[in-house]
Amino acid sequence: MSDRNTISILISQEASEPPKRVTGIPWYPGITVLQAMVIAQSMHPGSFSFRVLYHSFYGAFVDMIDGVADADPKYWTVSVSNNPLPVGVSEAIVLEDRQGENVEIEWKFGVPEADDAAQASRKTKALAE
Repeated sequence: MSDRNTISILISQEASEPPKRVTGIPWYPGITVLQAMVIAQSMHPGSFSFRVLYHSFYGAFVDMIDGVADADPKYWTVSVSNNPLPVGVSEAIVLEDRQGENVEIEWKFGVPEADDAAQASRKTKALAE
C-alpha cells in the first residue's frame, strides 16, 4: 500500500503568534488551493473562515480570513511549498513531488515581501476593474 499525499494549511495573522494549522486534507491530482480550503473547512468545521472574490481574468482571490480583510498596505498572500502563487487560488493547482508528501499551503497577513508583492498587485488590479 502506498503512502497517501496530504495537504496542510497554515494561517499566520500575527508574526508573534504561532500559525493556525489545519492538517490531513487529502491531496488528489488537479486539486486547486481553493478546493483544498473548501475541503479543509468541511473536514474541520469552525477551523477557519474565508471570503473569495472572483475576477474573470485572474480567477478567485482570498481577501479575508477569519474576519481579517485585506486593507492597504496589508494583504493576505499565499504560497504552496514556499512558492508564491502566480495566479488566483481557483487556478493554482497543488502539485506534489513524492509519494506520502505533505504539501503546505501557507497564508500570511501583512505588508507583502518582495516575492509576494506581485500577488498583492494582481489582487488590487483585479478588484479595481
